[in-house]
Amino acid sequence: MNVIKLFLIITLIGVNSMSISGESSYTFCHLTTDDGLSNNSVTALLRDSKGFLWIGTEFGLNRYDGYSFKTFLAQHNMPNTITSNYILGLQEDGLKNLWIDFGNSYVVYNSEKDNFITDINII
Repeated sequence: MNVIKLFLIITLIGVNSMSISGESSYTFCHLTTDDGLSNNSVTALLRDSKGFLWIGTEFGLNRYDGYSFKTFLAQHNMPNTITSNYILGLQEDGLKNLWIDFGNSYVVYNSEKDNFITDINII
């Protein structure tokens, strides 16, 4: 069921892009673990301001550039990694920071260092 959700969301992004750009030919891909996705149970999806498609799953965070995946997994006792593999939400703020929601905590993706800021104080 979650793979179907991912396909529908990617399709909707493509349809939305089509109406904005005016182009008429698109190819849609069905992305799964066979393509490098860390898990087929998708829980969150975000296209960021740089054009990356971020996919949160029940087992890891994935960044898709249109060609391949980069997967981020929790590495316990390792600094600057995600703190859990179960992603509940993704959001980009006004400063173009990517926030990853685990339900009881957040981390922010540091694009310059390609890692995560874990000591977040939310007031």
